[in-house]
Amino acid sequence: MMHRKRKFGRRIIPQFAILFLTLYIPLVASAEDIIPGWPIAITEFMFIQSSGLPEWVEIYNQSDSPVDLTGWQLGDELALRTIPPCTLHPGQFAVLCQNPDIFADTLCEGAFIIRPSGWPILNNDRDLVRLHDPEGRERHLITYVKADFGDCMTYDISAEVTTIGGTEIVCCPAGSTPGCPNAIWGKPEGEDSIEISPNPFDPSREVAHIRVALPGSGLLVRIYDRSGVSHRILARPEDPVGFNIEWDGTDDRGKRLPAGVYIVFASDSEGNSVKRAIAIIGAGK
Repeated sequence: MMHRKRKFGRRIIPQFAILFLTLYIPLVASAEDIIPGWPIAITEFMFIQSSGLPEWVEIYNQSDSPVDLTGWQLGDELALRTIPPCTLHPGQFAVLCQNPDIFADTLCEGAFIIRPSGWPILNNDRDLVRLHDPEGRERHLITYVKADFGDCMTYDISAEVTTIGGTEIVCCPAGSTPGCPNAIWGKPEGEDSIEISPNPFDPSREVAHIRVALPGSGLLVRIYDRSGVSHRILARPEDPVGFNIEWDGTDDRGKRLPAGVYIVFASDSEGNSVKRAIAIIGAGK
C-alpha cells in the first residue's frame, strides 16, 4: 500500500537502506561521495508487502572482521534512523525488521534479527534506501522505481542486489530470502536445494518448473501458504515423478490459488528436507 507521498529527487544508481530512530537528514550524497567496497552492504529489501506483513532490510558483512554497528544508520530519502548496537560477524547476514515473527516462515534458519524500536515507511514506488557509517558518510545507496522491475514486482516480492555492494537490483526469483544468500546468486553445486523457474510465475500463462536436489529417494513435496496451511501435494514417496516437477498454481481440488508467496517444502526418505519460497503473480481464477 502507498503510505505517504514524497518528492523523489534525482535518480541515483540503485542501492538500498532503511531503519530505526531519530536523526532527520534530508540531504542525499552524490554518487561520487559514496566510498565503494565498505564492509557492510545492503543486499535485499522488502518495500511492497501484503497488509499485515512488515517491511524489512537485509545487510551483509563482506569483510574478514566483525563490524560494530553502533552508530550506523539506515534510512530512506527523508530521514536516517540509528541501528541498535550489535556486532555483525564476517559473512553474516542480518535482517532489520520491527516485527519479524509475522513472516518467520520465510526467514532463513538461524537468521540474525535486529529489531528496531521504530520504522520509517518505504514508498511502494520511487524511493531510496541508504546506509551511513558512524561518521555520517554514505556507504551504500539504492534507489528504486517500480516500473524498472517489469511485471515481476508485486506484493511480497523483495528486491535483491545482483552483486554484493553493487547497484543493480532485481526481483527476487524465490519471492524473498531474508537472512541468507540472495536467490539471484544461485546455489552452490551439490547443496540440497530447490530450483524454481520461472519464479515468480503467472499460472494463466505458464507453469512453474520445480527441481529438487536431495540425496535420498521417496520424495514428498508440498505447497504451503505463509500461515502453514497445506494446499497441494506435488509428489508422494510412492510416485515415480523423479526430482523434476511442474506446478500450475492450483490446490489439491484444482482451484487456482490467489497471487502471493507460498512455500515449497520437500523431504526424502532419509529425513533430509529443504524449502523455498515461490510466488504467484496475476489474479486467481
